[in-house]
Amino acid sequence: EEGWTEAWSAWSTDPTKHLLVSYGTDPAYSANYLGTEPDTAIAAFHYQDNDWAWMQVEGVGLVKNGPNPELGKAFIDFCLNASVQTEISLNQWMFPVRTDLTLPSVFDYAIHPNEVSILNTLLNRTEIAEQLQSWLDQYDSVMTPG
Repeated sequence: EEGWTEAWSAWSTDPTKHLLVSYGTDPAYSANYLGTEPDTAIAAFHYQDNDWAWMQVEGVGLVKNGPNPELGKAFIDFCLNASVQTEISLNQWMFPVRTDLTLPSVFDYAIHPNEVSILNTLLNRTEIAEQLQSWLDQYDSVMTPG
C-alpha cells in the first residue's frame, strides 16, 4: 500500500513537477530530515502588495460542563509548558504558541507568521456565514459533471 512518503517521493524526484501547495514549514522539515539546505522554495500568495498565507491553528480547550474541569486545566497547562512547546516545532511542524522559545535553526527556511498577512483574517465570520451557501453552490456547479 502506498502512502504519503511514496507520493512525496514521486513528486520530488520528477523534474516536471514544479509546484506544490503545502505548509510554510515544509522546507524546515526537509532541512531537518535531509540534513542539508532544502532544494525547494516557498512562496506566500502575493496580492495587493501583501504576502498572504493561511495559518494552520491547532488548539486545546475545555469542553463546557465536562466532568473533570480541573484535570482539563492541568492538561492545558502541561501542553503550554516549555518542554512540550519545544517538541511541537520538530514533531508537528508548526510554530509553537509560546513566543519565548528558541526555534531550531531549520525554521530559518520556513515562512514565519510575522512575515506575512494571515489569510484567516481576510474575511470575518459574518461575511463567511453570509456567503457560504453561495460559495458552496458555485463550487457544486463547477465540480459536478453534467
